[in-house]
Amino acid sequence: MTVSPVLICVTAGQVGYGAVPDDVRVLREHQVDGLTRYGALLSPDLIRAIHGVARDRRTWRGL
Repeated sequence: MTVSPVLICVTAGQVGYGAVPDDVRVLREHQVDGLTRYGALLSPDLIRAIHGVARDRRTWRGL
């Protein structure tokens, strides 16, 4: 399975960013549904696991 980085901006009034690497997609929350056209879907269990890791503040410490 190929993994591609995606940055999704949720409830952002305005999004500003510098140069974005070619392999990173920057999307707004209303564009999330369109991600399915790029390939595989994640199972509900895997989504819950990823959500749990993303919500843990320790995941982002030191970034």
